[in-house]
Amino acid sequence: MPKSRLQTGSCCAFATLAALAVASCAANGGPLGDQVPAQFGGLPAGTPARPPALAPFPAVHDLPPPRATQPLSDSDQLRLEKDLAAARARQEKLQDPHAKQRADTANAANKAAMERAAKAAAKVKPVTPQQ
Repeated sequence: MPKSRLQTGSCCAFATLAALAVASCAANGGPLGDQVPAQFGGLPAGTPARPPALAPFPAVHDLPPPRATQPLSDSDQLRLEKDLAAARARQEKLQDPHAKQRADTANAANKAAMERAAKAAAKVKPVTPQQ
């Protein structure tokens, strides 16, 4: 069904008025949500005001300044790793004084199990295909 000129004209007028309303709200100093009352979907009362100036973008492509100190050498890094391992071992002893004894028992059990498995593997005769 073809639309009449009156319907087409009223649709265009409504769209133009809606665009002007949105543009005028945006031109009053901020996004549309800042201007709309809370009852109609705007910001609630007590919302902090927007900052007057936007934050600058981070300098993504800038290189960092050169280091004030040199990176660790291999020997320094190895020394620090050993110090860290020693400190960790001291802390584990303080937390559980029987940890070494349990670890030794577990290692002995694992060693015994490996020896039994090796003996059992030695007793098994290899299967040869029959012709």
